[in-house]
Amino acid sequence: MLRPRLVGGAVTLGLVLAAAGGVAGIATSSAGTVKPRQIAARRTTREAAFTLLDGRQTSLGAFADRPLMVWFVANGCASCAVSIPTVARHLSAFRAAGVHVLVLGIYGEFGRGKGADTQLAQFGSSTAGRSFHSLVWTWGVASARLTTMFDPGGIPDQYFLRDRAGLTLYRGIAPVSTIHALLSHLKEIS
Repeated sequence: MLRPRLVGGAVTLGLVLAAAGGVAGIATSSAGTVKPRQIAARRTTREAAFTLLDGRQTSLGAFADRPLMVWFVANGCASCAVSIPTVARHLSAFRAAGVHVLVLGIYGEFGRGKGADTQLAQFGSSTAGRSFHSLVWTWGVASARLTTMFDPGGIPDQYFLRDRAGLTLYRGIAPVSTIHALLSHLKEIS
C-alpha cells in the first residue's frame, strides 16, 4: 500500500484532514475540531495494543481516565522530524494541562518485529534530543489494529487529543504547523 508522506511540513491541514476523512468515529470540521464521539468502545480500546520501546506490550486501556494525545509518526517523515522537537519544546504545557503524549510509530513504518522499537527509539532520540526521556510522553510501535482504528490511511504526523473519557475532542496534523491550535485545545481538555 502506498502511504502518503508529508514533505517539509508544508501540507495544509484542510487537505490532509480531507484525505483522512475516513477515520472511524471521528467527525471533523474544516478546522480540525471534532464532534465528541467515541472512536471505539472501551473494550476495543483496551484491545488496541502497542509495543513499548522496552519490548513490553500494552494498550490504550493502560492510559484510561487521563487526557491523552495519540500521535502517529513514521520513519522518514520530514514533518514528523521537525514536529517532534516542536512538541518537545512545549512539553511543560502538556504537563501543566495533565495531558500525556503517546507517540506511536505507524505499524510497519519502522519495520516489523523486534527491530521496530529500536528504529523508533533511534528516530525519537535523534529528533527529540534530551527531551526524549521526559516522562510527559511515551513512545511505542502501534499494532496493525491500533493503526487501523485511528489512522487507517497511514498518514504520518497525525494526532488526536482525547479527554479522560476517551472521547476525541480535537485532531490535527503536523504539530510544527499547528502547535498554537494544539496548545489552545490542551486547555479545553484538562
